[in-house]
Amino acid sequence: MQIQVQNTEAQSTFIDQAPIQEAEQSKKVVISLKSSLILTEEESAQVSSLISSQIGIASILLVNRPTEIIQNELRGPTVPILLDMKIDQEYQLSGNIFYNYQPVENLNGQEFEEAINILTVVNKALTDDINK
Repeated sequence: MQIQVQNTEAQSTFIDQAPIQEAEQSKKVVISLKSSLILTEEESAQVSSLISSQIGIASILLVNRPTEIIQNELRGPTVPILLDMKIDQEYQLSGNIFYNYQPVENLNGQEFEEAINILTVVNKALTDDINK
């Protein structure tokens, strides 16, 4: 009987962990970039692909798109991660990150670390693209 109880506990632990693993895989990074620079769809796709490969989360770069399109990208069963970025007249990049609609200053622990990592990767990818 003890063996059956142990097996039941092992199965219970596995089932309890499954949703956590699934939630970690269902994130989406949406990068809204306001800029006077012209980025083609191909360039945007290349930057998105580079960012996705570096952070391990699907991402999309939307350049000068209306708010409705950005909001549509944030909808769905995924944890939304929005980067609201801007390139000013001197080609300086600035922006904010919102992880599940929370600003980075309200985050703690792993969510804070992940948000900072994403912001760093996006900042570098966009800066490299601007300086080409």
